[in-house]
Amino acid sequence: EEAGKGEEARARALGNLYYRHFEARQVAAMEMELCQTMEWKLNPPTMHQFAINFATLHPLGKRCPRFISYLYEVARYQAELVVFFPTLLAKFKPSVLAYAAILNAS
Repeated sequence: EEAGKGEEARARALGNLYYRHFEARQVAAMEMELCQTMEWKLNPPTMHQFAINFATLHPLGKRCPRFISYLYEVARYQAELVVFFPTLLAKFKPSVLAYAAILNAS
């Protein structure tokens, strides 16, 4: 039920972005139509997206906001290096590689 409330709130916010020309249910219906038309072929999260999300969760980030930026930049650099090791890309999910980069950076 909580997920439904979140989706409804997001659709309502998107409707407001369009100067309230659309209702939340219209936005949600159009999103569903787009996803079905694209046969749900959407881009998954990247290592970079996981790295920034993981960096913001680090306990030291609350004490020192600059630490999050540093941690992300180091993890991002390491994530970029992974492309030179195709076996790692084939063996591990992007979230695992990003988490390893965060652990290594901290």
